[in-house]
Amino acid sequence: MEKILDRINDAYYGGMGEVMMRKTHKRANWICKQVQGNKILDIGCSQGIVPILLGREGFEVTGIDISKKSIEYANEALKEEEIVTQKNIDFINENFMMMDFEDKKFDTIILSEVIEHLNQPQRFLKRAWEVLEDNGQIIITVPFGINDFIDHKKTYYLLDLLKEVTPYFKVEKVDILEKWIGVIGVKKEKVESNAEINISLTMIKDIENAFYDIERQLIDSNKNIQNSINTVNKKYREVTDQNMNLKKQVKLLKEVEEEKEKASKEKEKLLKEIESLSKENNRKNNELKEAIEAVLSHISDKEKYLKEIEYLLNINKMLINKNNKLEKTKTGKLFLKYWKIKDRISKRLKK
Repeated sequence: MEKILDRINDAYYGGMGEVMMRKTHKRANWICKQVQGNKILDIGCSQGIVPILLGREGFEVTGIDISKKSIEYANEALKEEEIVTQKNIDFINENFMMMDFEDKKFDTIILSEVIEHLNQPQRFLKRAWEVLEDNGQIIITVPFGINDFIDHKKTYYLLDLLKEVTPYFKVEKVDILEKWIGVIGVKKEKVESNAEINISLTMIKDIENAFYDIERQLIDSNKNIQNSINTVNKKYREVTDQNMNLKKQVKLLKEVEEEKEKASKEKEKLLKEIESLSKENNRKNNELKEAIEAVLSHISDKEKYLKEIEYLLNINKMLINKNNKLEKTKTGKLFLKYWKIKDRISKRLKK
């Protein structure tokens, strides 16, 4: 598996966000301020930001890292520096424990975020003691407390760190840099396997202050998280209520659609009934029309019949009048008598 690349330069120049940039500035500048002497060895220099910062100020710096990609990156970054700075810095892709320094020794050795990656950091510390000048200085930083980075082998608070450092170096200074511990040690004349650990009240106070800061951050972070959870829960309830309202609206819409469909069917049924009634009405209207026409025809025939009767009655009346007139004259009486006799004869002949 490929080794995870430490992006210290990216962090320093803001590539990992402003907060990480400020923290990286603080730690890198603290390291540079602690340096003594001129010959500096940065073990596990990563992308080379600390050697470059020191080289700009005229220190003679050797940066070592086991990661080939980190050293390649450091050399590329060094090319962007002034020639005078480049002359002050050497970046070497090498394993510190296997490197032959010959007789070269250093005034200050830097072990920044290194020993937490080691299963046996004492070997590194002993090797650093060997290549350090007499009364030379070591600068060590490690993450303070729990850090779940995948390649970390150990969690450091102050006591364990001092146990590992004091056999080789006299601890002169301890600083808490937010989530990091910074230790400044001076090389002892000889290795003391059972060295006594002296923790001053100032160190204890610094640790307590660091714990307070971390606890304060955790509490504030928990409050922020709880506020975020409350906000999310509120949003969830709002969304749930909206969903409930939406469900009610969907249900209501469904009911409206059902009523609409029902009304549409009723409308279709009524239209069919209206059509049927219209046909029935037309049929009855036709029958009524025919009946009216028949009545009118009958009335017309009756009127004709009455007119004929009236005509006949008029003729009969006229004949009666004529007959009455004839009965009043002798000629008329003879004429009437003649027609009576003729009528009897005609009836007899018919028999």
